[in-house]
Amino acid sequence: MVREEALDAHRKDLGDRNERANAPNSVVMALTSVSYDRPVARELTRALHAEQVGLYSRADDPEATPPAEFTSPQGAFLVVTGPGGTAMACGGWRPAA
Repeated sequence: MVREEALDAHRKDLGDRNERANAPNSVVMALTSVSYDRPVARELTRALHAEQVGLYSRADDPEATPPAEFTSPQGAFLVVTGPGGTAMACGGWRPAA
C-alpha cells in the first residue's frame, strides 16, 4: 500500500510539473520501480502480451511469471510514466535460470 501511495504522489507531482513547464511541447517523464503484481504493471504486460500474440502468433503469458522474480536484488520491474502520471511503457529483468 505504501508503494501505491508513493506512486500516486509521484504521478501527481509529474502532472504538476507538466502544467508548470515553460515549453508548450515539454513533457516530464519518470522511470519508477514497481511491483510486478501492481495493477499498472499487469495492465502494461497484458497489453504487451496481446501485441506480441498479434505480431508473432505466440508470447509468454505474463500471468505465469511469479512476481517475486522481479524483486530486488535478483530483478526489477520498471514503469515509465508521462503527463499526469499516465503509464506509457514498462520493462524488467529477472533471472533466466
